[in-house]
Amino acid sequence: MSTYTIAGFSSKNGKVSVRVANGSVTLRTKVLERDGHTNVDLINLPTAMSKEDAIAFVSKAMDRTVDTKATATPKTAKVPSAPKAVKTVKVITKTVEEVQEMLAPKPELTAEEQAVKDLNLRTMQAVSARLSKMRDIA
Repeated sequence: MSTYTIAGFSSKNGKVSVRVANGSVTLRTKVLERDGHTNVDLINLPTAMSKEDAIAFVSKAMDRTVDTKATATPKTAKVPSAPKAVKTVKVITKTVEEVQEMLAPKPELTAEEQAVKDLNLRTMQAVSARLSKMRDIA
């Protein structure tokens, strides 16, 4: 059973709500005001109390009436989402000279170098086609 050390009231959009929390009254007040709450009135409880006891105590201490049926209804727990997959990253370190070399414009191929490159490409395509035929036969 959860216990709380702070209790009080706040308003948001014209609706007054009972608040129970743990921690510091000052910090909780700042958070509620940042989130648009007004008339934030929180107190430290004399001892840690259950939600129902805290609501009863703060209602009596602040002289307010509270619909305990509406406020005592527990909220449904959020189901945690599955953890995201971890990606492995390969880090490569390069010197400034290596990076400059990588970024430098590539020289054009000579006619002879282009002919060799084209021949290699045709040979690789022919070998690939033969391997495909051999897989189809097997």
